[in-house]
Amino acid sequence: MISGALLGLTAALLLASAWARFGHLINVKRFFQVTGVFLLLFMIQVGIYSFHEFSEAGLLPNSEALHAATEKFSPDGLYGKWFSLVMVSVSAAWLLGGWLMDRWQPQPTTPASLPQA
Repeated sequence: MISGALLGLTAALLLASAWARFGHLINVKRFFQVTGVFLLLFMIQVGIYSFHEFSEAGLLPNSEALHAATEKFSPDGLYGKWFSLVMVSVSAAWLLGGWLMDRWQPQPTTPASLPQA
């Protein structure tokens, strides 16, 4: 128990020091885009799971048919097991795509970087 607490405290300290040292390098626009994509996918997951659980509890009209139709989207269903991985993968792909687009776009030249004649 104590070793887990010490390990967690050490990880928190390392993360805080990395954030303090390298936080200014983060592209805030891209960070919030990826966070927005992740939250949108997460809310879709919550909606699907809630609909499934309400139908399982019998709170919806024709619950048996709805429950059977959404069983593969439940947390233990065929698609539900993979949805968390899909959320992280889509967010990572969005981040990678944004990073590649930023790298391939030509950088604007500023008057200070132009050679003086």
